[in-house]
This record gives sequence, structure tokens and C-alpha cells, in this order.
Amino acid sequence: MKKVFFGLFAILTCFIFASCSSNPTKTLESLTEEIENGDNFSVKEVYNMEIKATKAQIKFYESDPTEEEYEDFKDALKEFNKSQWGLLGKLDKEAIKEAEKMDDKELKELQKELKKVKKEFDKKWSKKQKDE
Repeated sequence: MKKVFFGLFAILTCFIFASCSSNPTKTLESLTEEIENGDNFSVKEVYNMEIKATKAQIKFYESDPTEEEYEDFKDALKEFNKSQWGLLGKLDKEAIKEAEKMDDKELKELQKELKKVKKEFDKKWSKKQKDE
């Protein structure tokens, strides 16, 4: 019983840190930890994690990071993406069918914004690297 309680507490803590964190890298790290330590996620939980991760990426790409912050972010994003593949294995067939029926309009809009912001960031970052 203690293990179950501790596990739930750890997941709740990750949710709190992920939602309160103003640091996009920390948000991705918290989401990764949540995925790796969790089990039996609902489709809605997975969708909400994807929304948080996408918003964190947008926030990062809108910032003016240092080289170290950028490297930390890239590492956190890479680990998050790996954990997402593991997450797919934790969803049953019914959850996947439910996901296909979901209205993911908000996520699609955020992904469009992310693509645009990342493109602008890449241009600025390249210019910044050439100037140094």
C-alpha cells in the first residue's frame, strides 16, 4: 500500500512541477519522468501531456537561450520523444481507438504554432552562431 501511495504521490508531484514550472526544459523532464514512472494512462492524460510538451517547446523557442540552455533543452526533448514511444506500448487497443476519435484541434493548432516558432528560432540561432 505504501508503494502505491508513494507512486501516486510521485506522479502528482510531477504534474505539479510540470504545470507550475516556467522552465520549458524542466517541464519536459518532468513529463518524461511521469511517463517513465507511470502506467495505464488514459487517452486524455496522454493528450494533456502532449499539449504541455508542445507549449513548453513553443515557450523555449520564443526565448533567447544560452548555448548551455539550448543543449539542455535538446537533451530533454530527445528524452521526452523517446519516452513517448514507450508510452505507446502502455496504451491498449481500446485506448488507441479512442484516441483516433478524439478532436485534437487544440493540439493541431499548437503544432502549427510550434513549427512556425521553431523555424524562426532556427534562423535566429544560426545567425547568432555565425556572429560569435
